[in-house]
Amino acid sequence: MIHDLLQRRKKNGDFLVGAAIGGGAFARAATRGGADFLEVLNAGRFRLMGAPSITCMMPVRSANSFVFDVMAAEITPLAKIPVFFGASVMDVDDDLEAIVERVALIGGSGVINFPTACHYSSSIADALETAGVGFTRELRLLRIARARGLGAIAHVTTGEQARRAAAEGVEIVCFNYGWNAGGVGGVTAAHNLMEAAAISVEVRRVIRLANPKTLLMLEGGPIKTAEDLKQILAVSQADGYIGGSTFDRLAIEDAITNQTLTFKDAARSLRQDRTREQDLFRRGSAVGLVGTSKALLSLLERVDVLSRSAVAVIVTGEAASGRQRVAEAIVRLHSARAHDITTLHCDEYTPAQLIARLFGKEGGDARSALLSRNDLTIILRGLELIPIRVQRRLAFYLEQGAFRPAGARRQQIGQARLMFIAESSLEDLQARARIHHNLARQLAGVEVTVPSVRDRGEDVEDLLTQAFEELRERAPRPQFSPAALRRLRLHGWVGNLAEVSSVAAHLLAEVKDGRVSESDVAVALEQEPSSNRRPIGNERDIILDALWRHSFHRGRTAQFLGVSRKTLYNKIVRLGINQAAKS
Repeated sequence: MIHDLLQRRKKNGDFLVGAAIGGGAFARAATRGGADFLEVLNAGRFRLMGAPSITCMMPVRSANSFVFDVMAAEITPLAKIPVFFGASVMDVDDDLEAIVERVALIGGSGVINFPTACHYSSSIADALETAGVGFTRELRLLRIARARGLGAIAHVTTGEQARRAAAEGVEIVCFNYGWNAGGVGGVTAAHNLMEAAAISVEVRRVIRLANPKTLLMLEGGPIKTAEDLKQILAVSQADGYIGGSTFDRLAIEDAITNQTLTFKDAARSLRQDRTREQDLFRRGSAVGLVGTSKALLSLLERVDVLSRSAVAVIVTGEAASGRQRVAEAIVRLHSARAHDITTLHCDEYTPAQLIARLFGKEGGDARSALLSRNDLTIILRGLELIPIRVQRRLAFYLEQGAFRPAGARRQQIGQARLMFIAESSLEDLQARARIHHNLARQLAGVEVTVPSVRDRGEDVEDLLTQAFEELRERAPRPQFSPAALRRLRLHGWVGNLAEVSSVAAHLLAEVKDGRVSESDVAVALEQEPSSNRRPIGNERDIILDALWRHSFHRGRTAQFLGVSRKTLYNKIVRLGINQAAKS
């Protein structure tokens, strides 16, 4: 990936931006912001822990193991752009070849010498050089990385170091002006912006004389904002910028300050949230996701985010929980025009048939390959049933946006969106080796877990009404007594929406006046297998659940539980339930 990046820079003259980060959340944010590559540095991790960047030069953690843990766990599994490993060479027992090999194994694209001897005073740097763990050893590390086929970035603080790195053939030299100024944890910059610009001009000249192909990127010192960078670029011709503190520490300090201020205006925010939630419930109902529970709200928020793009999605959850509805809702929630959806039940196809449907055949009709069709979403039900070799081809399609028809030599551009439905979670599929690792990587972060009906008990009335309407057009909305609702909400609903539909069919056939009593519900539920019922639970849990469902309003809670307000109050006191209930 790094070589493609450099070729694009050479061809188009793109200004490169790298993000020196210490956590997965910042990696995702920088990627969304358009960063061209990431650097995983111990300094970035220390900043997240509240320490200044300079802590990275102190003997408080094993730098390489510290960074390896972060990079392998949080960065490379999700990274869509090149990732450079910040490597220290100051431990004489470290095998540089082994460091580089491990970087490659965990998906790294290159290496940068950081923390580096360049940040020490000249006397200490000379002592480290004499001991064999100075800048010369750092250049050897970068040489090994390049020989392994990885990219190399040289972190330097002087023109001479920049010259040596460029002469070594390093692709990118990052000139650092010193630790970043600004914010709570910043230091006083050693140079102002005019001095920084002059230094940049000289360093670029030195680099070009040593190796015209080496790129110059700037970092640190007086550059606190994009406007600061513009002032330097107006004079120099740097090829890019790498942000560390400017991308996380300074941004965090401002963000948390502002966030604290928003809590001073919490009531207004609450009103806005309720308006947004009502709008989300309304739009969800329009695409078949009915109810008002917190579980449904969380689901709709996830659907809302994913529906705004064309990314692939995996929808997981129990059988009959509504996974198909959720997948279709992701497509249609924000679609202003008709969008075709094709659902393939993977258990109904042989591997060859599935490949033919998705990828087409050489010499066949170009439209026969579903992946080639524009404005089409393909829902694959039963991800775990798709052969691994087919999953590998789907992963390639998601990564490259192209596919190869069966028997063909040339690739075709893909147009269709993919969605997968599975009963097991993505984590479980990986644990059981039922999903190709490349496909799992593509789907990481885009999993939607559909809650079961028993986890959204407040929605049972709406779900039954929806089932009534699906069973009989213009069916009247049933009127459930409080006792009937209580019985329905406490039911196990192991069969999820299938069981809801079955109970609705029974009530529709047996209840003639539209008024559903507890006895009507009892009879309908008796038609279901006894395994579908769950234990009611202890009295304290039942009362707490009822209070929560009714916003701690004692009157409505007592009516729901079928007791008087005084009895409810006595139970609250006896069971030690402390709450500020409304009168």
